[in-house]
Amino acid sequence: MESRNEIEHDRKNHSLNSGSKTVVSFDLENVFSLPRANVSNFFYKHKINAYNLTAHCSSNGKAYCALWHELLSGRAANQIASAM
Repeated sequence: MESRNEIEHDRKNHSLNSGSKTVVSFDLENVFSLPRANVSNFFYKHKINAYNLTAHCSSNGKAYCALWHELLSGRAANQIASAM
């Protein structure tokens, strides 16, 4: 909750009209296990993990998304930076 408050504070203090500063907030969403099924035996079979990194830019109001699976890369700091 504190991070959400800080993002809102930064957005209010650095309006879109100022043009001098841009706030970019990132969020790595929960890991998605694919494929998905509600069958109990299937749950324990090997699945592939998918990662979703989203970013919101205050200067243009747009959101950006990077989506990859574990065979391409993991979710360590350097791997997330490469996704950007």
